[in-house]
Amino acid sequence: MRGALALPNLFVIFMVASCFLLPCPAFPVDDAKVADISIAFTNLPVAPWLTLPPEVMNPPDRDSKEHGPLANIVAGHIAGVTVTWLDAKHFKSQNEAQQLLRELLNNTNTQTWTYHVWSFADAVPSLIATVKHSVGKEGKWLVWASPSPGVYWAYQDGSGKWWWGMRDSLTTPVNSRFDGFPIIPANANANPTNRSPIAVRVPTTMRVVRHGDSLTISFPLLQTTNLMIGQNMATGITREESIRSVGIASRLGMSLQGGLAFESSTNVFTLSGDAVPQPGQEFTFECQLTLFETDLPSQHLWSPQSGKHYKVLWAHTFKETIK
Repeated sequence: MRGALALPNLFVIFMVASCFLLPCPAFPVDDAKVADISIAFTNLPVAPWLTLPPEVMNPPDRDSKEHGPLANIVAGHIAGVTVTWLDAKHFKSQNEAQQLLRELLNNTNTQTWTYHVWSFADAVPSLIATVKHSVGKEGKWLVWASPSPGVYWAYQDGSGKWWWGMRDSLTTPVNSRFDGFPIIPANANANPTNRSPIAVRVPTTMRVVRHGDSLTISFPLLQTTNLMIGQNMATGITREESIRSVGIASRLGMSLQGGLAFESSTNVFTLSGDAVPQPGQEFTFECQLTLFETDLPSQHLWSPQSGKHYKVLWAHTFKETIK
């Protein structure tokens, strides 16, 4: 994810075909109760995407367990769902969207976690809904249709707690992902208590230049620092870029790499969408850089935070105001 990047290439939204409506073998929770849940659609458009804050995506009280199907978590707690945003590129009709939501509420072939478990960045949701609970506060439900053929979501329950989940559209063995890539387990020989120093180069300055509808991002100055690394631990770097304007943060992108070799190459972001500040309007560009270690080896759809011994080694948020 280096070099010239356009946001549409970062957040590719796959067209949804019949994979949404494929019947999945499951043991229904209670078809009658799910059928009783009201699913409505508003006629008023709403802003399709607001970035969820870091404390929602990776809350401090998260755990690494998989908590089973969404159907078990919401059973008996949801009174109604109101869809406020529906991407016409993904759904041919409201009825198609309603079928998907009822399937997710009923299907026991889904998985749920207490944090943003997938490592790729989120595109604009394919569907956004408010959720009325039988007890507690109103919640939110965001559903993504990419990367295909899976379905991904973030759900806020009546207590305000967020749950992150996915449903694979293909039947797969226990130790394989839906895309055919194997799951590499945590390194049993990882020892975070036995630590050794390692010299790494980290940036000290960020430079942001706007050219029309694009931003050029560079880190011209690096300095050497020492970090203490656990024995046999995997390491990596995450970069999260966002724009903050009029008090609202809009996420631009996220990249994840293995190893601690920071690349100081120049990145170009092409701005698009309603969240883009107009020429002359002041905004702040933010880049959160995190160096980490984990006992979970690098792999396809790597989620380093799900490792038992995930640890932030160095972190800094660079900010620059653009006028």
